[in-house]
Amino acid sequence: MGLRHIDPETPKTQARVAGRGDRKWQLIAILFFLAATWTTSFAGFLNPDLTQSLALIPRSGEQWWGVLSLVLVHADFAHLLANSAPLAVLLFLLVLRNIQSFFGLWLLSMLLAGLFLWLVGRSGLHVGASGLVFALFGVHLANGVFNRTLLDVVVAAVVGVAYWGMLAGLLPDQPGVSWEGHLTGLIAGVLSSWVLRRRQQAQSI
Repeated sequence: MGLRHIDPETPKTQARVAGRGDRKWQLIAILFFLAATWTTSFAGFLNPDLTQSLALIPRSGEQWWGVLSLVLVHADFAHLLANSAPLAVLLFLLVLRNIQSFFGLWLLSMLLAGLFLWLVGRSGLHVGASGLVFALFGVHLANGVFNRTLLDVVVAAVVGVAYWGMLAGLLPDQPGVSWEGHLTGLIAGVLSSWVLRRRQQAQSI
């Protein structure tokens, strides 16, 4: 009973304090990203030229930045709304796991999803964050398989049950749907999880 004092210089205490600090910045980064996505998408609704300038055009060098910027613009409000909820949930769930790999998994999966879509996507404009949503979906499932920690397995199971219906978005020839963006996103997420896992294993040797 009574108050306890814990020396803030002990390694475990330092790790916990650092972890809380890292998670604070990770949550801020997520909120900023979501706010940027909504702001840019609404600006694109008012000015379609902005949407076109940030879209990804497969195998075109004219808008190379579209590999990353396509996640910030959407075709319409329904498209934005449909992507926002799973994007927020999957990013917040990513905060629960190894904090050191949070930004690495997020950025690598987003970059690979855009690059793969640039390579194999149909001609035309590709916009929206659904490729990133599928990438994060793949990251969580792959983490459960590759890492096999209790937390990763539980998160993978929850994500799999909650969002299994997303897999219908992988079916080809859906009018107005970049199904190849969904597929490349899923592949990018699995590959990102594997790459970060191998990197962590190499650093632990």
